[in-house]
Amino acid sequence: MASRIEADTELVARLYNSISWVFSSTWDDNFHFGYWESPDDQSSVAEATDRLTDLLIDALSVAEGDRVLDLGCGVGKPALRLHRRTGAEVLGVTVSESQVEEASARAAEAGATGAVRFELADAMALPYPDDSFDAVLALESMPYMERAVALKEMARVVRPGGRIALTDLLEPAPVDGVRWQAPDIQQVHRAIPLPKAEDYRELCAEAGVEVVQLRDITEQTSYGVPRWREEILRQREALVGDEAQLVERFGAEGAAIIKAMLAAPEKITEYGYVILVAQA
Repeated sequence: MASRIEADTELVARLYNSISWVFSSTWDDNFHFGYWESPDDQSSVAEATDRLTDLLIDALSVAEGDRVLDLGCGVGKPALRLHRRTGAEVLGVTVSESQVEEASARAAEAGATGAVRFELADAMALPYPDDSFDAVLALESMPYMERAVALKEMARVVRPGGRIALTDLLEPAPVDGVRWQAPDIQQVHRAIPLPKAEDYRELCAEAGVEVVQLRDITEQTSYGVPRWREEILRQREALVGDEAQLVERFGAEGAAIIKAMLAAPEKITEYGYVILVAQA
């Protein structure tokens, strides 16, 4: 029988092989939440997601010549941005073959193939030597991993003094709304429940790294799900169409997520959201 970690990895790989296009078409090529300064902030989703990327890039404190490992790299937008801003070399890893192909094509198009590369790898069993990176980035990939295992692997591959910067979803506080998740994402989170922010202090202690920053940014990310739903509703006619066309365009899992979002209640409870910066 497959272990829990193997089963989760297979589920995440299948999910993201199928739904990357859903995110690109209805959200942005950054497959993570955005950071809005206030309810009056009119930043686009692309601007807000880049802003969150930049918060983590700045926290890594890397420069030209450094090597950064990007765990759960998506289609490569954060990795390419990190390289452009800092000059650091970046290796992005994911369990999704389609994401490796798309991210590699983007690096080639940007003329960054030598400095920004992408590979298939499991963040909970990294195939890299100890102390082989100057920093590790994990932008919203923790919800799909055994956190304790993944954090220990990050601590193992980062050099002494190197930094780890990550974001994670948190269990939402009770509010007047309905908690909603897309079907396959629900399955992942049933296997790996969402944490509380303070859980990361114990996780870091177990991994042997020191907490530098533990910042709850739930308020700044809370505008994300409503904006995503608004965009899907705006595209309703084009997205729904014929059932067979929807499945052909997005795959069965992607079609299920779009249909679930369209059927979701108007008021949806937000996730909590945290930034962790730790030092080895």
